[in-house]
Amino acid sequence: EGEARAEADRLKLEMAMQAAGLVTAEIDYRTDQNHISGELARLMELGDEPMTVPRQVIFDRIHPADRERYLDAIRRTLDPAGSGHLSIRVRTLAPSGTVRWMDIVLQVTFAMIDGQMRPDRGICAAADVTAQMIAQQKARAAQRMTEAVIENAGALVYAKDLDGHFILSNNAWRRLHGLTPEQAARQVTDVQVFGAEVAA
Repeated sequence: EGEARAEADRLKLEMAMQAAGLVTAEIDYRTDQNHISGELARLMELGDEPMTVPRQVIFDRIHPADRERYLDAIRRTLDPAGSGHLSIRVRTLAPSGTVRWMDIVLQVTFAMIDGQMRPDRGICAAADVTAQMIAQQKARAAQRMTEAVIENAGALVYAKDLDGHFILSNNAWRRLHGLTPEQAARQVTDVQVFGAEVAA
């Protein structure tokens, strides 16, 4: 009965993670095998069904630019002196050349093996955040372009907050008032820019 309940709990957790758009893996550190969900297998271009693969197969799918950082983080996570918890964002590179950004969360449990505390099992959940990352990159690029247009405009551009501090200014406005970007960044007021009489 206890085993049946544990299996039911595991299935519920798996269904909840799938509903949340997470792909999952269960790692057996005694055998160095990764039991991965069908969704993760598809993302990694390994197949369409749940499968068991050596851990190295997953490492090989981590983007070369992120691999060393990922492996360092894994090494720290597998240290029994630590919490066994990992949360990291890395890119994967599939054989087709598809690059994906993945948010990976891993929890490792430890057990006494041959008289030593060692990694035993790991539960991993990952989310494909590629679309989110692309949207953020586009938003940052648009913001940089807007800032460049404002900064280099011939017209005087500035903005003030409700307390009367200048919170935005462009090169033309600063040049007119003899302010450096550093001085303007201190959120000067009308009194500092024009003097008390004019400001009043």
